[in-house]
Amino acid sequence: DGINTVAKQVSGLPNVVDARMGGFQNSVVAAIARNRTLYMWGNNTSAQIGDGTQTPSYVPIQPKFERPVQIKQVAMGRQHTIALTEDGDVYTWGWNNSGQLGNGTTTSSNTPVQIQIGDGVRVSQVYADNYSSAALTADGQLYVWGKNDCGQFGDGSVTNSSTPVKVELSNSVKEFVLYDSSCMVCLEDGTVWAWGSSDSNRRLGTGETGNLLKPNQVKNLTSISEIDGNGGWTALSTTGDLYTWGESYCGHEDYTSPVKVLENVKQIRVCDGYGGSRYAAIKSDGMLYTWGRLWSSEPEQYDLVPAVNATYQAASVEDAVEMTTDA
Repeated sequence: DGINTVAKQVSGLPNVVDARMGGFQNSVVAAIARNRTLYMWGNNTSAQIGDGTQTPSYVPIQPKFERPVQIKQVAMGRQHTIALTEDGDVYTWGWNNSGQLGNGTTTSSNTPVQIQIGDGVRVSQVYADNYSSAALTADGQLYVWGKNDCGQFGDGSVTNSSTPVKVELSNSVKEFVLYDSSCMVCLEDGTVWAWGSSDSNRRLGTGETGNLLKPNQVKNLTSISEIDGNGGWTALSTTGDLYTWGESYCGHEDYTSPVKVLENVKQIRVCDGYGGSRYAAIKSDGMLYTWGRLWSSEPEQYDLVPAVNATYQAASVEDAVEMTTDA
C-alpha cells in the first residue's frame, strides 16, 4: 500500500528477462523469469492475474495454467491478460464483456484459458487493447477479436466477436500496433495501413477522420521497416528516415499526415503518458533526440520539434524514453 519514492527490488522473483506494466492506470505488473515462468501482481478485481481469485496481490504469484507452460510474451488490456507460450499457444484470462478473451463466450475467466487462432497456425506475437485482443502468426497473418465499435477488425463491421477474426490485407504483416481502438500495420512490401479510430486529435494519416472500418493506406510512406505509436505515430524507413504524425506535438505542424522529421535514425520509441506521448530517437552517430510531452510539467509543456538531448545519452531508446519523461 502507498507510494514508493525510492526504487526497491521485488522479492520472490527468479532471474527476470522481461517485465511490463498494464491494465487500467498501469495497476498490474507481469514478469517473465529466465525459465519462462510468468509472475503477476497488483490489481485483480477482474481476475486479470489469473490465480483463480479476484483478490489483489502485493507479491508476485503465478497464474494457474491448466498444464505447465513456458511463456514467451504477455500483453495486458484494461482488465484482461493474454499470454503466448514458447510453443505458440495462446492463453487469455480476466474480464470478457466484449469477447476479448477469444474463447467463444462473453464469460470472464479467473484462470488462463487456451484459445484457438485460425486453423493450425502458429502465433508469433500477441497484443491487447482496452477491450480488444490480437495475434500475429509466424507467416504474417493478423487476427483481432473482442470489441469492434470503431472497426478494429477491419472487415467493414462494428460487431464484436468472441472468436478471432482474420484481417484481410494485401501482403503479409511485418509489424502491428494496437492502441486505443486504432490499428496500424507495416506490411512486408514496406507500405503502412491503418484502420479503426481516427478522431480529430489522433489522426491515422490516411486523409480520413472518424472510424475507418477497413484498412486504408497511410500517405507518403514507402520502404518502411518499423512502426511504433501510442496515438502519435512513427515510421522508420529502410534508409533511416523517420516520419511522424497523429498528434500536434509529434515533431511538425501538419500532424494529419506523415512528415519526415529526422534522417539516419537507427532506433525509435514512443511512450504513452497521461496527456500526451514522449518520443525518443537515436541516430546512427549515437546522438539521442527527444520531443513531445514533458509529463511532469505543470502547466503542460511540450518539446514541439526533435532536439539533441545532451543530458541523457543512452545505449537504447528503451532506456532513453524512460529517463526523459520527467526531464
